[in-house]
Amino acid sequence: MQDKEKDRLILQFIKKVKNRLQSISMWKYMLMSAVTGLVIWALINAVALIFPVYGAVFYGAIACMLVLVAGAIVAVLHFPTKKQAALAADSKGLKERVTTAYELMGREDIFSRIQKDDTVKAIKGFDIKKSFPFVWRWKWILAAFMCVIVVFVTAMIDTDAKREAVRRHEIKEKAKEKKEELVEKFEDIMEENELTLEQTEEMKELLEAALKELMKAESELGLEKAEERLLTKLDQKLTESYQEQMEALQNMMASMENMQQGQLSKEEMEELLKELEKMSEQMSSEELKELADVLVKLVHKALAEGHDLPVRLALGIKVGAALAAAH
Repeated sequence: MQDKEKDRLILQFIKKVKNRLQSISMWKYMLMSAVTGLVIWALINAVALIFPVYGAVFYGAIACMLVLVAGAIVAVLHFPTKKQAALAADSKGLKERVTTAYELMGREDIFSRIQKDDTVKAIKGFDIKKSFPFVWRWKWILAAFMCVIVVFVTAMIDTDAKREAVRRHEIKEKAKEKKEELVEKFEDIMEENELTLEQTEEMKELLEAALKELMKAESELGLEKAEERLLTKLDQKLTESYQEQMEALQNMMASMENMQQGQLSKEEMEELLKELEKMSEQMSSEELKELADVLVKLVHKALAEGHDLPVRLALGIKVGAALAAAH
């Protein structure tokens, strides 16, 4: 028999021993991790019987799977190398023949040939399955079976805590839906009303506070109240903004009426025009914006015609009446 053939037979034998040891290791660690994972699963289910934990069965299953994966990783890490497999075979009566032959692979001196011949003869009568028996570990199998029963039973038992967990979950899901609805309503309000940057920031703060309150609600009534409070606050804020803008227009009219006894200079009229134009741009209500535009046109006409203020204010009486009606 050629040296290469001897090397092949010896290496093939070592691989068979290695595969056998890997199978035994994988079975051992997977069985242990299965029992451990099932115990964790059962404990999670047991906790859910007393405390409201929604999805306990799901979380338990995930935990069990993670433990199984961890067990597989540990088993792989404990897989023997070829040299360790050779040492394991030698420990079963081969008396360092396999280890020595493995180290002499590729060498063709007389001593190596003699050693390899002896090793090939020894491994031909070596029963790998008998020397490395597959242990079923019945105690662990029984433990795993019992854990499966406990997991199933604890998952099927209905308790107040489980019903409460379901109720809380439903409220949470409704809160998410309500949150989306409120955000859409808020966006519609922002589109319908032209607000200043400061007003927009205040509205956003109201929305954020309301959404936090919404997510903390523990009942449908709490959800409805949170929504109602938000819409009320938004309406109040818009009303306040409207009133502030209307008061600004009224104050502007009052300032113009207080000057009816004299005439405004061109510089004063131009300054007044700038203020009115700026006010018109900031109006969130179309109605008030139109009124502000009327005042702007009035001042423009006064500047163009050079009329006295009393003449210009004659036109402004209509604006004042419109403002009073809006108020």
